[in-house]
Amino acid sequence: GNVVYNHDYGPNLQFLFLESASNYNCLTAGVEQLTDNFKLEVYPNPGTGVFTLEINSTNLIRYKLEVTDAQGKLIHQQFVTEHSSILNLQQAAKGIYFYKLIGDDAIYSGKILLN
Repeated sequence: GNVVYNHDYGPNLQFLFLESASNYNCLTAGVEQLTDNFKLEVYPNPGTGVFTLEINSTNLIRYKLEVTDAQGKLIHQQFVTEHSSILNLQQAAKGIYFYKLIGDDAIYSGKILLN
């Protein structure tokens, strides 16, 4: 989505509010993630149901991945502990889904298009 609000609350916390289809998502990042060059890729996107999550970070921790539909209903969750993981949404209907990758100090979010 488009960044609609970005505020730095000092050395430990920054908020980015991202616009999505029908609501706002809040992305928070601690200093460790900002200086760690954390990068998350989800591909292929759009895709047909099987997606790869690629985390490029020197400080890999255990993340919880949540996927919700456009109405906010949780449709999938899993734990991610590897730099590369598979997200299988083949049983889900075609449409737009939102993911959150939740770590100890940060939440990374984005959109997945299933077609």
